[in-house]
Order: sequence, then structure tokens, then C-alpha cells
Amino acid sequence: MGITGTLSSDQLDSFNSQGYLVIESFANPEDIESMMKRMDKLLDDFDYTNVSVFSTKNQVSLSLFLILFYK
Repeated sequence: MGITGTLSSDQLDSFNSQGYLVIESFANPEDIESMMKRMDKLLDDFDYTNVSVFSTKNQVSLSLFLILFYK
């Protein structure tokens, strides 16, 4: 799986204002299934007993991309 490309100004503006971006048909069904299985594994293996509290003190700017898949 190798997804490459460039986002348009409108897409970047939408992401920056909404916090997410919908990109239709960006991957084939097999790749999506593989990503969903990997996400399930990451969630199953996550140790919820050892988490930190979110703080904005000294926060470094970064973007978190959340990809939601709908069948």
C-alpha cells in the first residue's frame, strides 16, 4: 500500500478548520480491510492503565489524522 498525492488549498483549509478530511476512494477495499485489522490490533493491545493526562502546557503544534472507514 502506497498512498501518495497532494492536498489542494481547499482540502488543507477544510482540515485546518474542521480537524478532519474526507478523501473518497483513496484506497481499495483490500487496503482498507488491512488498515482496519491493524487498527483493531492496536486498540486491543493498548494499555489503558498507563495513560497520561492531556495538557496544553508547552504544547508543540502537531496534526492528528483520524481516518474513518465506512462500508
